[in-house]
Amino acid sequence: MTIQHVEENMADAVSEWGSGVDRNDTASATNDDVVITIPAPGLGMHNIVDTVAWSYDVIKPTNGYLSIEDDTVPPTEVFRIEISIGGQGWRYVKKRGSTNTPMTITLGDGGQGVVGRLNIVARRRE
Repeated sequence: MTIQHVEENMADAVSEWGSGVDRNDTASATNDDVVITIPAPGLGMHNIVDTVAWSYDVIKPTNGYLSIEDDTVPPTEVFRIEISIGGQGWRYVKKRGSTNTPMTITLGDGGQGVVGRLNIVARRRE
């Protein structure tokens, strides 16, 4: 195994990778879509969603899905997968939003009484 780079200065690592982390990057809901909106990153910047994780607390959710929208006018769906198996899952997506535009990540309502949880595991601004 070869390690290409080890960050020696933890302050640099936190400023580079931690700047996009937010306590609002996790959400849950019962009987409703789970929605996380990443605010506009600033002039000339783009939001990038790298990895998302989700879970449903049932074996087979009804009409489950995960989508990422670039909140342009009208919104543009840039990623979507259907989720037909409960439990937990994750996906590397690497989707880049438009300049200075929010992005919305949605875990679809999994059915009556189903708890859905959504986490943005990795995101950044460029």
